[in-house]
Amino acid sequence: MSSPLLKTFCTFYEALQGAENIVCICKDSSVFSVWKDLVENRLETDITDKCIHELSLQEVNWTIMRMKEPQRQSCRRYLPSVGSSSVLLTEKDEEFMTVLDILSENECEDTEIENSNSFKSFKKKAEEEFYRGGKVTWWNFYLSEGPGCVPFIKRDKFDDLYNLIVPQESYRTPCVIINLFHYPGCGGTTLAMHILWTMRRKFRCAVVKNSVALSTEIAVQVAHLQSCGKEEQSNYIPVLLLVDDWDDVEDLQRCILNVIRETRKHDCLSVIILNCIRTQFPKDSSCKSRIDNVYITNKLSEKEKRFFQEKLKEIEGEHKKPESFYAFMIMKNDFSEEYAEKVSKNVLKGLDVSSKVGQLLSFLALLNTYVVGSSMSLSLCEEFVGIKNALWQRETLEDRMSQYFELLTCFDTEDYGKYQSVRFLHHEFAKHCLDVITEHGLNPREILTNLLHCDLLYKSGMGKDVLTQNIMSMLITRHRKELGDDKNTLFSPLVEQIQKSEGNDSVKAVLIDATKRFDKNATVPQALARHCYLKEKDFESALEWAKDAQRKMNNSYIADTLGQVHKSNLKYEIELAQDKGESIRPEDLEKYIKLAADAIEAFKESQELARKDEYDENFDQRNKRRLRTYNTSGYIGAIDVAMIIFGVLRETPLFDQKDEHKQRLLLQFLNNLFPASDFRANDNQENKEFIAVVKNHEQFLVSLKPQVKEGFEFFENYFTYLRPRSIERETAEDRNKKKISDHFQTYIQIFCPSGEQRKSERSSKPILNLQQQIEDARRYLERERADTFSGLLQCLNENGPQVETIVEKWKFIVENSKRKILSEQTNFILANIVLHCLKPKSKRFKTYEELLSLLNVALQERGTHSSCTELYYLSMLLLWPSENINENTTTYKNICTYVSSIKKSFGRRFSHMCYAKNATSHFYLGKNKGLRRIVHRRKLDQTLDKDENTRLWWSGEIWKKPEVEKLLHRVKGKTENGELHVTCPGNLKIPVRPVYLGGIRSGGSVETVSFYLGFSMEGPVAYDIKY
Repeated sequence: MSSPLLKTFCTFYEALQGAENIVCICKDSSVFSVWKDLVENRLETDITDKCIHELSLQEVNWTIMRMKEPQRQSCRRYLPSVGSSSVLLTEKDEEFMTVLDILSENECEDTEIENSNSFKSFKKKAEEEFYRGGKVTWWNFYLSEGPGCVPFIKRDKFDDLYNLIVPQESYRTPCVIINLFHYPGCGGTTLAMHILWTMRRKFRCAVVKNSVALSTEIAVQVAHLQSCGKEEQSNYIPVLLLVDDWDDVEDLQRCILNVIRETRKHDCLSVIILNCIRTQFPKDSSCKSRIDNVYITNKLSEKEKRFFQEKLKEIEGEHKKPESFYAFMIMKNDFSEEYAEKVSKNVLKGLDVSSKVGQLLSFLALLNTYVVGSSMSLSLCEEFVGIKNALWQRETLEDRMSQYFELLTCFDTEDYGKYQSVRFLHHEFAKHCLDVITEHGLNPREILTNLLHCDLLYKSGMGKDVLTQNIMSMLITRHRKELGDDKNTLFSPLVEQIQKSEGNDSVKAVLIDATKRFDKNATVPQALARHCYLKEKDFESALEWAKDAQRKMNNSYIADTLGQVHKSNLKYEIELAQDKGESIRPEDLEKYIKLAADAIEAFKESQELARKDEYDENFDQRNKRRLRTYNTSGYIGAIDVAMIIFGVLRETPLFDQKDEHKQRLLLQFLNNLFPASDFRANDNQENKEFIAVVKNHEQFLVSLKPQVKEGFEFFENYFTYLRPRSIERETAEDRNKKKISDHFQTYIQIFCPSGEQRKSERSSKPILNLQQQIEDARRYLERERADTFSGLLQCLNENGPQVETIVEKWKFIVENSKRKILSEQTNFILANIVLHCLKPKSKRFKTYEELLSLLNVALQERGTHSSCTELYYLSMLLLWPSENINENTTTYKNICTYVSSIKKSFGRRFSHMCYAKNATSHFYLGKNKGLRRIVHRRKLDQTLDKDENTRLWWSGEIWKKPEVEKLLHRVKGKTENGELHVTCPGNLKIPVRPVYLGGIRSGGSVETVSFYLGFSMEGPVAYDIKY
């Protein structure tokens, strides 16, 4: 007997915690004897009762074949091919595509089950399971098409979705996304599968059945599905791929496009991803989305109500007790809460919540109420209620649960392996059952505590990982409007409900229990730290839990939490003193500065860690497909704290904000122009103590202004150079923009005095030296947010009444500064370009030739390896060759080098921020010459209808507008080996990035194309590529 076989048995024995659910088939009695002894010696257990050894293998096979149900799948499955033909889907191909549920052309046709005596009972069971609340199957669609059957209910939005998918010629990229927004439990996924069923002969249809599979793996299998039965790489039938609730579906799109580029030579449509997205506000999500979409709500139209009524009559004629088809009935009743409540109370009459059945029901009710789509594995449920030998069908979960099982359903799950799971029929029933269970004396906090204390649930077994994630989600995952939730919450809805009904002590107790259960997880102590400082103002405990989280996993989010503890403590101490009406004392200032220093240290660590954060699935347990973003909270936190300290300093007697002289002193001190050692106390003891505190922390205090300035510049670049891929993320960013803008206004009041204040200062010093005039110019530019390259780009979005003054200020700085600073030179050049774009008739900007001369000087000094991305950006704008340049013109010959330099420089500075963002184009190549050929985006926007603006940009229809065609120059280029470049006289080949990944054909052949050219911080970008 081979040892590998014994090792395999031991692995199963350990995983299943005994031999109870194992059967061994031995060839004959002699083999059985050896095998029995081997197992007994290794595991000290007798497996005689678990072995079959007196039957021949043929007898065993016959017995199994007799027990086996008739085949429910066609023995030969076909896929649609070109010209209404079909190709065979081989078993080998199907076995390769393990993460896809493939819908064949002849799905459910010519099966053994349809010709067997058991077909009627099979049909009845399939319909009952669906109407009770089970997941829809292909059989449900097939059976509804039978003779005399009422057709499957077609929802009102069916035709809208169908018509959105069908016009293949309108798609601009080989892989497109279509979103279906739907309220949880309203039939959105069923509608999507109905679409696939209807289109199974037009597209190659599949559903991603393993939601934890890697996008790269799915992409390879999708490409394989498209190529099945095709020997030549041409005329492919597109794949219609259904995915369920993926926010980061664009990652899958990119992976598919990458695979297509490597394996296809055509640029026509290859894949349509139909993404079902659950949201509390489907209509709002639909309006905000830039991606083509349809939405479905939890309200039926009159037409749909008639369909449901007609279907009910058919059900009543074919099934007993149709009133128990609760999922169907709740939809027929227009998702009535009153109906769900009534049913829940009736079914749960007499429930003993202390019994195992009652506890299991409470677990499922809690999970399904707070985590949409959650479940528990069937085997775990059976073990929990005490069912033994479930494989031998002595007793089922339905038997044990009795009447309560009417509200539950079993279904197949393929995440982390294939197994059966159990959940409530519908979210509304779970919610109302939880209310009933609470009335029976078991509240959500007690259920959660039982859930955390039940060791059985956390032992190894099928579905354990998914259950753990769902429990973590109930504890950790907050609601966010940008993810389709009804509101933003500070904690998970369950934790907030416990806090509301039972108070802080109960929340803390539950979270402490969770830290013991998930002792290696960092997000639970992180949540506990947040609870301690936000709800209890217990900063000492909060600090301990934040540090505990940091020891377990130190990333930018947890470092930020540590900073938030110190920041909240600082704000609390200040507010406490204000409420008491106390003035700031020296010892208070000492305490405030120490807290601020600790906070900023943590926030700076968060900034550093954000650059190298690994994606951690625990931050959003609902769905690991959530869009990954760059964590900017460390920058916001540091600015928050610095602004608080600026405010505190202005309130001290030493820097009294009511005293203009003292405020100037504070300004000079924070600008590191007046050391604390030069302060005079004037025999005032309190002032002496304040000065001592300031001296003690001078290095920290004078570092605040540069740090704040750096933070503002970071956000200016982040918001200006990069643009979110989804409008939902833009909504989230708008909140940060508002906060940063408010802080900037305060910063300006402190560090950039208004014109009136500067006039007052000048009256005391009528003769300003040159350096002071330069500093005055810099302050003006800072106040107008025009002191940075990104700030100047933002001027393009405004009317620009101050743009001429801005150019004058930059001119004065550049011409009079002793030291030539590269950023000032690039800003001056850009300021001239911006002025020309906004006021082309102005006399104050330099000519194209003058700007070119300034640029060439900077390029000569800095070369091609500078970290100044902006320098190479200007190179693209000013040095981009026209199609009729002289071949010997050396001015333009280095453009390829500068394009390469900008890509490298951008990668070093910004690539870590681009998880959910793309570099955006601010300028486009126009038809004129010199500065007039630089067309800014706002000029294109001005030609569009405001209401249509966003949609036209996102869909790409903007490039078809005659007004845009008049403004922009269509560039000629070539594609080769999947790469795109512009060809210019003098053998110049300038690489260009297509705006859409997969927007060009792969293959070795050289093809001529034309496109519009945009200029982003990542390099030149091609729009509207045409062959």
